[in-house]
Amino acid sequence: MKQKDAEEIIALHHQWLQLPLNLRSKSPGQARFEKATFSGLSFNRVDLSFARFYRCDFTGCDFNGANLTGATMLYCCFDDAKLNKANLAGSALKTSSFKRASLLEANLAGAQLKSADLTAALLKRACLKDADISAADFTQARGVGIDLSGVTAKKTLFKGAIFDEAIIEGASFVECDLPEASLQDATLGRSEFYLCELAGLQLHGSTLRDLIFAGCQPSDLKAQKVKVVKSETEPVASELAAVLSGKIADFKWPTDKKYGWRAGHSAIRWSHGI
Repeated sequence: MKQKDAEEIIALHHQWLQLPLNLRSKSPGQARFEKATFSGLSFNRVDLSFARFYRCDFTGCDFNGANLTGATMLYCCFDDAKLNKANLAGSALKTSSFKRASLLEANLAGAQLKSADLTAALLKRACLKDADISAADFTQARGVGIDLSGVTAKKTLFKGAIFDEAIIEGASFVECDLPEASLQDATLGRSEFYLCELAGLQLHGSTLRDLIFAGCQPSDLKAQKVKVVKSETEPVASELAAVLSGKIADFKWPTDKKYGWRAGHSAIRWSHGI
């Protein structure tokens, strides 16, 4: 494909998007391609929402600011592509590759990223809320300020990923590998980690609220100066929080009244079996 071909595809797709929903299925113009090569072309700020691509090559393409909402892009290659501030909310990206791609501030909320390869991808302030990232590979990815709230992650790889200042609320991690990953100064709340490998995981300076670690290794995971918070249904005069350091499995609440904790309170539950 050449740039002029891409521009024609974009124009036809735009006309298709203007049609009423009940007429779209019977009308031509929707961008639908299989095994096509678009490498190096520009799709900057275009609207390809609900487009369909299968096994297509977008290596090095410019999708900055593009609207790909609800698009289906299966087994596609976005290696070294630029998708900064692109909107991929609700898109299907299963088994697609984003190696070294730049997705700064991209919106991937609700996206299907099963088995996607995001090795060394740039994900600073990207939003992956409620996305399915099971079996995806985030090895050496960089995503300061990334939002992983509500994600479903099973057998996902995070080896060496740097997700400092991340927001992780209501997420589930099952059989995930997080060795040498960094979640420093992050906020983790109401999330569960089952049978995960945590060797070398860095949580220093993070805020931890109502977390469950079950069957995780190693059992001596250490964190320095984390703010540990427990949710309370009863109104209290002071915040139930304490800044602690040491092994997460051994965290015990201080009896000092300034923290407002009662004996036996814990915001983190750690067990070696499920």
